Amino acid sequence: MVASGFLAGLFVPVRLFPDWLRTLAHCTPFPSTLMTPVDVLTGMSTGRDAVVAVLVQLAWLAALAVVGERMTVRGHRHLEIQGG
Repeated sequence: MVASGFLAGLFVPVRLFPDWLRTLAHCTPFPSTLMTPVDVLTGMSTGRDAVVAVLVQLAWLAALAVVGERMTVRGHRHLEIQGG
């Protein structure tokens, strides 16, 4: 929880991270959950940058939805219900 909050920009804005840490954070979905909406709503990202940020959010949403669906299907295959 601490790592996800940190990479999402909860404690320190992602734009203030050193380059290597900013790159690492943007390789995860965490900045898209918190920092991107804050940047767009406060005007830190405008125009093309805001559109790209929202498209990145949508890409993460699609990717995580596919992964979640596949994990659910695999979990259902191994599901064993006992009892009456």
